[in-house]
Amino acid sequence: MTDYLQMQKLIATIEPSISVITHIELLSNKNIPSDEWKQIQDFIQIAVIYELKKEIVEQTIILRQDYKIKTPDAIIAATALVHNRKLITRNISDSKNIPDLIVVDLHAL
Repeated sequence: MTDYLQMQKLIATIEPSISVITHIELLSNKNIPSDEWKQIQDFIQIAVIYELKKEIVEQTIILRQDYKIKTPDAIIAATALVHNRKLITRNISDSKNIPDLIVVDLHAL
């Protein structure tokens, strides 16, 4: 199943929410086919977008110090932790060892 179909299936079962970093990442790829581009925009319209607030910044710093992960990945993980959300990702390697963070592998759905 393609990532797009997996995401559609997932969206139907959850209240979507994303980090502001994910928002940026989703819209930064200029090579997305137009049908997928529309789906991404539709998803963003219904998703709660968590802005970068002080408690997320503080959690990001802790994650960067303790786990040596890249800043964007740390912000996304910190956002999930601060807002008690699951992290759904295709790249579980950066965040799978973070205590209290529930990581769901998009490929495993």
